[in-house]
Amino acid sequence: AVSNGCIRMREPDVEELFEMVSLGTPVSIIYDRIRIYTDRQGKATLSIHPDPYTYRSITADDVVKKLEESGCDGLLTESDIQNLLQTGAEKEIILAYFHQLTQNGKQLDGKGYSTGETKYVPVKEVAKGMKTEITWDEKNQLVRWGPRSAVGKMRGGVLYVASENIPVLFGGQQTYRSDT
Repeated sequence: AVSNGCIRMREPDVEELFEMVSLGTPVSIIYDRIRIYTDRQGKATLSIHPDPYTYRSITADDVVKKLEESGCDGLLTESDIQNLLQTGAEKEIILAYFHQLTQNGKQLDGKGYSTGETKYVPVKEVAKGMKTEITWDEKNQLVRWGPRSAVGKMRGGVLYVASENIPVLFGGQQTYRSDT
């Protein structure tokens, strides 16, 4: 309704698709009002589009499921989701920025992410790279390594600590390079 029947796409995606698809290629149009998109720089966004055809309403569970499918679960609280659904306005919000991590020159399997000014690191991946074990004190929300500890948080089944706490927990230093 907003686009007069045009298909909404980001300009870089249109240009990439133009090079990949030949004339006459069959296309399936999917009516999906919840869109989570992570761009090449790692910026993950969420958009909830209006339902001009009154096809079906969206529930908080629908949003949670979509967040889980995209690897963005745990980035919004239940209250955040309810507020988004109640506003009814079509807008795009930034969920997080995802970052590739390296440790001593080796790329880690898990990705870090940042929200606001805080960067989070999957601490078990760091411990694995150090060939050591950590413990998770769920009651006190603390990650422990020997006598050292740091506040942790569980998101999507992965244990994270703020990046500035990696040196506190393990020693060493952390560096953020926006170009990589």
